[in-house]
Amino acid sequence: MAFRGQATSLITILSSEHGRLRREQRDIDKRDLQRALKHGTAKRTWGRRWMVEYDGIVFITNNTMTSEVTAYPSPLALAPIDLAARQAHSNACQLHRMKSDLSKSHTVFVIDCSG
Repeated sequence: MAFRGQATSLITILSSEHGRLRREQRDIDKRDLQRALKHGTAKRTWGRRWMVEYDGIVFITNNTMTSEVTAYPSPLALAPIDLAARQAHSNACQLHRMKSDLSKSHTVFVIDCSG
C-alpha cells in the first residue's frame, strides 16, 4: 500500500460523520484506521471504494483512500456443525413444514450450538 514507509500517525484520512459515529459505536479508534491503511489488505469493493482489512476490523474508504466511509468488525468464521446438530436442525425444519400452525408470523428460531 502507498502508506508503508510513512509514520502511522502521519497518515491523513478524512472522517465522515457516519464513519466517526460507527467507529464510536464499535469502539474503534482512528489510529486503528491509520494502522489498517499502513499494514492492512486492501481490495476494491462496491464499485470504486476500497475495503481495507486489518487486525479484525474492516474499513471502507473512498476511491482514493483519503476519506473514511464506515468501519465494522471482521465477520467471524463459521463454527463447524457436527452431525447431531445438523440432524436436530433438519428435524426442526421438517416439523415446522409439517405443522406450520405451531409458529406464527413473528416466530424466530434460535439454535444455540455453543455448548
